[in-house]
Amino acid sequence: VHVTGTGRDPLEVVRQVGIRSMESAPGAPVALLLAHRQLDPRQVDDHRRRQSVQPVNVIVVGADDLLRLASTRNPLTSLIDTILLQSDLTKISPFVLSNATPQRMFYGREGEAATVLGTISSNSVAILGSRRIGKTSLLRRVQADLTEANYAVYFADCQTVRTWSDFATTIQPKWQIDVPEEFKPSHLRQIVESLRTRSLSQVVILLDEIDQLLVWDAAHTEDVVPEAFFRACRSISQEGLAQFVFSGERSIANKLSDPHSPHWNFTRPIPLRQLERDAATQLLMNPLKSLNIQISDQSKFAAEAWRRTSGHPQIIQYLGDRLVRRLDFRTDRTRLALSTDDLLSLTETFEYADHYIETYWGQATTYEKALSRLISSTPLSISQLIPLLQIEHPATDERQVLDALRILQLYGIVEEVAGAFFLKAEWFGEALRHFGGDHE
Repeated sequence: VHVTGTGRDPLEVVRQVGIRSMESAPGAPVALLLAHRQLDPRQVDDHRRRQSVQPVNVIVVGADDLLRLASTRNPLTSLIDTILLQSDLTKISPFVLSNATPQRMFYGREGEAATVLGTISSNSVAILGSRRIGKTSLLRRVQADLTEANYAVYFADCQTVRTWSDFATTIQPKWQIDVPEEFKPSHLRQIVESLRTRSLSQVVILLDEIDQLLVWDAAHTEDVVPEAFFRACRSISQEGLAQFVFSGERSIANKLSDPHSPHWNFTRPIPLRQLERDAATQLLMNPLKSLNIQISDQSKFAAEAWRRTSGHPQIIQYLGDRLVRRLDFRTDRTRLALSTDDLLSLTETFEYADHYIETYWGQATTYEKALSRLISSTPLSISQLIPLLQIEHPATDERQVLDALRILQLYGIVEEVAGAFFLKAEWFGEALRHFGGDHE
């Protein structure tokens, strides 16, 4: 938080304070401007409306406000009330929609993180999950935990890595290491040996979102060696020179089930699906409460939130952010509150249903989408699914259905109980009905 003071009319310097805040405290959602007097009610309303065009919320705190804060039993709560009164709430929403989740929003992945830590001393790991499920957030948590445990940790974001050359270009500046100009998979051992000379600690390499690199590696050879990059990773891991933590989606999931791939019996797979109910509730409710937002009938509110997200962390954060934005239209900020009716009216929209479906489907194929539509109506066994799918996909066989179901299970859309497949994402069928079941 950027804090500054002025003896002038505070509204005259608001924009200047906002710009200074961006320079001195980048990423901070608010800046505090200490002034000789507080704003009157009319000025507060005007100031709040103008916050939408400011780079950050600039909160004017007068001398009388400071005295009031100092005399209250809970000054932090009182300060938050002052911030809410003057803020564009969209700027202070605690929910994170696109980037890795910060530590304060990390709920419910402790088990997966512990599994990585318990495995990595002797074996490599593959974190599998759909987009937006929290793979990068978990990797960042693992990176911090491994560093604290005195491992030598090297992280690379491979979202834009499509070739072996791209990989070399990515790691060279981040790991501060010399990489051969014509990088080939065989050079990976040389890189690991160089990293090992820097420390007596065990080297762990975290490669986030490796699907595109997997595809390239499978389509190219080095000296007639197929999938040479990941064969090199496997050899390095088995010799104990370094261990790897990969994350990815469908490509790596398919490789792990392919006995002809170097990934077969190479890594320990850790599927990342929806949060458990308690963690999902905390992810939604705790940030709202941190803003002093009251929630009426919390148990009913939480139950409906669970039914309409099934614990998908990104959808939960999307829902939370939209609820905060809903409150921004309210001019009375003295006691901000949300009810179950607010949640229901927000989720019963095409916008929310579209986000829900697109997030769960992720990179699902047309065939997988057709399969999920069938299961959204009623639980079905494989023997029941095959003739239904053959109506539009005549070449359907049991192997194709099993492969598609494996991806839909990875995405957290369906699960199997006693030979029947049914929706794990409970609200999926209702979301589809917003589009007449024809959403593509």
